Amino acid sequence: MTPVLAFDIETIPDCAGIRGLYDLPADLPDADVAELAFQKRRVSSGSDFLPPHLQRIIVIGCVLREGDSVQVFSIAEPERDEPAIIRKFFDGIDKYTPQLVSWNGTGFDLPVLNCRTLLCGGCAVKFWDQGEDDRDFRYNNYVNRYHARHLDLMESGGVGAVPPGRDPAHPQLLRDRLREHLSAVSSLPAAARRIHQRPVRPGMQSAEDNAGKTKPAALARVPVALENLILSIDALDAEGRGVARNPGGKVVFVEGALPGERVACRIFREKPKFDLGRAVEVLSESAGRRAPRCPHFGVCGGCATQHADAATQMAAKQRWLEDNLARIGKVQPEMLLPIVYGEEWGYRRRARLSVRRVEKKGGVMIGFRERRSTHVADMRECHVLPPSVSALIPAMKELVEKLSIRERVPQIEVAVGDNATALVFRHLLPLSENDLSLLRRFGDENSVHVWLQPGGPDTAHAFHPEASELYYDLPEFGLRIRFRPTDFTQVNHAVNRILVSRAVRLLDPQPGERVADLFCGLGNFSLPIATRGAQVIGFEGSRELVERAQQNAVANRAVAQFEAVDLFKQDVKTYGPFQKMLLDPPREGAIEIVKSLPDDWPRRIVYVSCDQATLARDAGVLVHTKGFRLAAAGVVNMFPHTAHVESIAVFER
Repeated sequence: MTPVLAFDIETIPDCAGIRGLYDLPADLPDADVAELAFQKRRVSSGSDFLPPHLQRIIVIGCVLREGDSVQVFSIAEPERDEPAIIRKFFDGIDKYTPQLVSWNGTGFDLPVLNCRTLLCGGCAVKFWDQGEDDRDFRYNNYVNRYHARHLDLMESGGVGAVPPGRDPAHPQLLRDRLREHLSAVSSLPAAARRIHQRPVRPGMQSAEDNAGKTKPAALARVPVALENLILSIDALDAEGRGVARNPGGKVVFVEGALPGERVACRIFREKPKFDLGRAVEVLSESAGRRAPRCPHFGVCGGCATQHADAATQMAAKQRWLEDNLARIGKVQPEMLLPIVYGEEWGYRRRARLSVRRVEKKGGVMIGFRERRSTHVADMRECHVLPPSVSALIPAMKELVEKLSIRERVPQIEVAVGDNATALVFRHLLPLSENDLSLLRRFGDENSVHVWLQPGGPDTAHAFHPEASELYYDLPEFGLRIRFRPTDFTQVNHAVNRILVSRAVRLLDPQPGERVADLFCGLGNFSLPIATRGAQVIGFEGSRELVERAQQNAVANRAVAQFEAVDLFKQDVKTYGPFQKMLLDPPREGAIEIVKSLPDDWPRRIVYVSCDQATLARDAGVLVHTKGFRLAAAGVVNMFPHTAHVESIAVFER
């Protein structure tokens, strides 16, 4: 007899997470922290109900029936902290493989459990499945791995019941309406799946009646099936699209679909190995689905996953990291780090807005590129930009429309510091005196710094005011990093603070240790490392960035050395040895660097990556040829609502 586990979780506001999210003082009482979170939630959703990632599990009440034996117990504080509570619960599922029973588990318990498990770094290596092909790795949802189905009493109307109209043996029973973000495992074998036959529509004939009436040549001219495909979505891909397989087994990437959903899909492009489609109707909705906040979502290419809640997005990104490490690098981290996250709206401090004037569309348009297009999305607002910048979009349109060279202004670059906002106007023709006057007035009226860029990035210069300086603070280290609007800085300053803090803690620089910071930029990591007393050398390919890093060191009275080195052509052995090393390469990764590392140093590497595929590739080299072990890895949600992922990994030997 299959054991049955009835469970219920109790939560309280995650005050530590809320403090970090809103940068609240450490000495602010928990009651005040919680009330602030409730107030913000009321404003955004009209409800006090906090999202899963802001709730902390303090107790899981359980009733386990095994044969004639019934056990009633709780897994709770203070004996265990939250990660231990969650781990104990899933260890029990591992041991008893029960059928789970809950009251509103679909709507609350399971989403909170899955989200908090990810945030606590509780995804263990044992939850990986290896297929017949060694390259085929699948990551299974904790809850779906062992039990035949989850029974939600609120949905079913009673113990042992199945929602009306639902086939109890249907393989989608597990997944319908569960907040399942990761690759799914069917509750029944493929042979148990049944074809869902539908009656012939009025006025149409069956296939048998039409047999032989249509010439193959006529069908060959139809590029897309006339009927929508009904697909079950198993996962999200690295571009935020749902992943499914058609009845013939071919992979289909479906825009607008989420894991666990059943959708009607219209194919718009066929490729030899996969098809591209768009969800035209959601037949069975994921609990992680929500209404997009931005009216331009779906047209604008700036965001890809606004239709998924924060927990779904973060879970998918963690799955991509684990999948890439296993599939490309053939490695698995010994520990998964809790996900780093922050505010999901108004976070984007850097952006490049395209500008185009189209008379037929009413004049000047400003925005990101449209999805799958070079056309400019005509934005009126943008919810990932700071509200003050979003509010400027209509005014920027009016300004460009008044310029004498309005058809020769291709882009406006946005850079927001802790002290000011700068707009860099790229112009292909000289500006008239009247144009310059309009730009000055715009800057004064909107309290922004106006920069001009007549040529390449090195021609960008402050126009009004002439003394224009931006900076961001790293308060934990007492640092202020100054930068130009065209310099590379992290898009999300709030999450960058957390990322720098985590990187320094993982690197653990000690006084007197020699540390190398490769691809150091302005000193975003080098200077915090220097405050810990280590002898740090920052290496960067851009001489201009090296100069500004040196200026930042002087301004912050930090002792750090910076060297201009093309790290794609030259290694840093002549500057060594180094006990520890931090890598923060561009998307290309650092393959030549990791190949050239000596056998005796460094003993620890912290690798910050903006491309999971190249991180996984480099991790494979470090582990399989250089003698390192992958001690830890985790996701940094630097870019909410997009498919971009920042990751951090720790290698030791």
